[in-house]
Amino acid sequence: SYVYGGRARPGFPIILGDDMRPLQPAQAFLTWQLLARGRLLSPLTWEDYGRRLWGYFAFLHANELEWDDVRQSPGLSPVARYRDWSVSELKLKPSTVNGRLRLVISMYEGRSPSA
Repeated sequence: SYVYGGRARPGFPIILGDDMRPLQPAQAFLTWQLLARGRLLSPLTWEDYGRRLWGYFAFLHANELEWDDVRQSPGLSPVARYRDWSVSELKLKPSTVNGRLRLVISMYEGRSPSA
C-alpha cells in the first residue's frame, strides 16, 4: 500500500511507466494535488484524477509523443492532439473533454484544476 506522511493511503492512484516505476510528472502531480496540498478529497476523486491522467499519458505513449514537447505550430502540442483525438475519435461530450483537459493543463501549470 502507498504510504504518505507516515500514513497508509489505500486506493491512492499510482501511474506506472513501462519500467514499472512511477510515471513522472503525473505521479508527482497526483501526490501534490491529492495529498500534499492539505485538501481533503475523497477516494473517488483520487480514482477519477488517476484515470484522467493515466488516459492522457496512455494517449501520449500510443502516439509516441513526449509530454513536454512544446511546439510553436498551433494544434501540434500534445494537449491539442489529445483534445482533438478525444473529440473526433472517442466522440466524447465537450464537458467530458473539458474536464479531462482542465486536469491535464493544471498538471502543466502546477495548480489546482478547479482554479
